[in-house]
Amino acid sequence: MLPEGSLLGDAAWERRHRMVVGVGFLEAAFVTLVALVHGFPVLHSVAEGLPVLGFTLIGCSTRLGRKGRSAATSLALVTAAALLVHVWNGQIEAHFLFFVNLSLLTAYQDWLPFLLALGYVVLHHGLAGLIDPEAVYSHASGREHPWRWAFVHGGFVLAACFASLLSWRLSEQALREPLTGLPGRALLMHRLQSLRSQRRPRPLAVLFVDLDHFKVLNDSRGHAAGDELLASVAERLGCCIRPGDVVARMGGDEFAVICLGVEDHELAWEIGERLRVAISQPVDLRGESFVTTASIGIAVAREGEDAEMLLADADAAMYRSKAAGGDACSIYDCEMRERIMERHRVERGLRRALERDELEVHYQTVVDLDDGRPVGVEALARWRHPEEGLIPPGNFIQVAEASGLIEPVGEFVLRRACADFAAVRGGRETLDAATLSVNLSARQLSRPGLVETVASALEESGLEPGRLCLELTETALIGTADGPVRALAELKRLGVAIALDDFGTGYSSLSYLKQVPLDLVKIDRLFIANLGSDPSDEAIVRAVIGMAGSLDIHVVAEGIETAAQADRLRELGCPLGQGFLYARPAPFAELENLLDCLSPARAA
Repeated sequence: MLPEGSLLGDAAWERRHRMVVGVGFLEAAFVTLVALVHGFPVLHSVAEGLPVLGFTLIGCSTRLGRKGRSAATSLALVTAAALLVHVWNGQIEAHFLFFVNLSLLTAYQDWLPFLLALGYVVLHHGLAGLIDPEAVYSHASGREHPWRWAFVHGGFVLAACFASLLSWRLSEQALREPLTGLPGRALLMHRLQSLRSQRRPRPLAVLFVDLDHFKVLNDSRGHAAGDELLASVAERLGCCIRPGDVVARMGGDEFAVICLGVEDHELAWEIGERLRVAISQPVDLRGESFVTTASIGIAVAREGEDAEMLLADADAAMYRSKAAGGDACSIYDCEMRERIMERHRVERGLRRALERDELEVHYQTVVDLDDGRPVGVEALARWRHPEEGLIPPGNFIQVAEASGLIEPVGEFVLRRACADFAAVRGGRETLDAATLSVNLSARQLSRPGLVETVASALEESGLEPGRLCLELTETALIGTADGPVRALAELKRLGVAIALDDFGTGYSSLSYLKQVPLDLVKIDRLFIANLGSDPSDEAIVRAVIGMAGSLDIHVVAEGIETAAQADRLRELGCPLGQGFLYARPAPFAELENLLDCLSPARAA
């Protein structure tokens, strides 16, 4: 199979073009020198090298673009070879430069300069052989049949370039993804950059495709099954696109599609839906039917938008689809750009906050609903911005999770909270059995050194492991592999308690209560807010309390704001609770006073 051509990246192309231009200047001087050696007058010798010099200088002009510049240098090199044959009176040795120069032109990995030079060879040998046979051919047969030998020479040159063409082909294959045979990220970006850098860019849309829960398949059925699914998805995407469109694998379970001629959102949406439906069809994996879905982000190119921005926009839209639960298409809009810019602003500020020690830990008490006695506290991250003041977690935790900063933020909260709680418990007999709850993110849960980090924080603070409870959400357990489950088991062996936070709001599965070594579940405030007025919420709360009691798992109700809610929870048998009715999150200095002042009478 022949090389495709025009796939070389801009930086590599510029380096190779500078090399070819340098050769053009050298050959202009070389032709002049050979003419002088063969007895031509000085002016005539200089004139022999001028065409080569002229074409080379044209090839230096950046106004022509890649095609025009490479065409000019191609003409420079083959003209140099033709003039060398002329001044050398058609000697066979002079023709050798045609072979060298055409092999050199394959460095562009573009058919235009190569075929232009090959056509030049045939036309030169044919036309010049008719006009002045002795100046081209040194044998009688060539002088008698110039066109026949013109095509023979063209064939010889093409055959001599076979190794260079093969290297060109192998270079292009290296840019393709071996599993699916699709272009990789580099090829897609080159194609997109070429389309967007045209004087009048063609309308187009970019679709970014990410398979939902692909890690679950890899973990449950092995990487071989995952590879089969990726190959199947690649084939389906290829069948859905139109001629001229491009499908590429960006890496992992991500694909991208360039759709040409798309300038309105409605058509882009229709294409995205067609891809989504095709991907969601069942696929046979080693005799078993498997259904996957995809989150798709769509960006329609706007005036002045370069390739990087366009791909980033499609990627951002894909994350909106992912956040909506997957198996969906989302189109990028201006509001999304503003949210992304805000997210980047928060991320930069959060990085500085970690460096400048701007983060704080606030605490909210957990109480016994029967008598209001404090039985523990939950540690909550806060950011005290030097200009914006105290920033609540809802404004930065999601950014921290998306950027990976949740790991240093989470470790800071863990270490600071352990130290604070160990200090506040000192000398308070009423808090001997109290526990400290610290939230654990999905990233932290999958981190290899989690158990060691927790053990280190406990050792440094002097806090007993049995007084620490790590809270994780249901979402953090989605697709949980053996590694994180083993980490939770090791934490249990260490003596640390495990809690399931926001129970009932994530991808609820009762299997978590069996698979994960839980000590406590926390009923989300969503079900507490309408307690007493919404029978459904009350039924859910009653069911959770009963189920947890049967499994010997403690229950905490979150978000208690009224005495009526507290009374109803007591009636339903909920033992523990937290919320604004009892205390708002407070810094460490206020926590000591709060624990001292909080009493059964006050709580009631």
